[in-house]
Amino acid sequence: MNKNCTQKQIKKLCQTYSKETGTEFTNYYDTKFLEWLEKSNPTQEENKPIFYTFIESNKFAQAIMDAYMASMNQVSQKLDNQVSKKAYTKQEVIDIVFQAFDSAKTIGEGQIRNLK
Repeated sequence: MNKNCTQKQIKKLCQTYSKETGTEFTNYYDTKFLEWLEKSNPTQEENKPIFYTFIESNKFAQAIMDAYMASMNQVSQKLDNQVSKKAYTKQEVIDIVFQAFDSAKTIGEGQIRNLK
């Protein structure tokens, strides 16, 4: 989809929200808008509760950076423990990178949950 078409669809979505709810669209992070959007186009099963988490951009960025740094420190320690190795196979590098991203994801999710 090109940019103009996408912008038209977003504008139409906002107009539909205002028309159906009688409420003026303010922003994409408005909880009422998100609830309406979820009801209009459900992405989760009916029996599961829906939770929204809103955090400030700077706190989100900080959580990502903290997770990244903690993960890189873990990778660095792992590599330091293997100091005798002078070369790594392609699979070992892939495994180390995967572990780093998995670790960063876990750390970041924990930090974001703690920001609530």
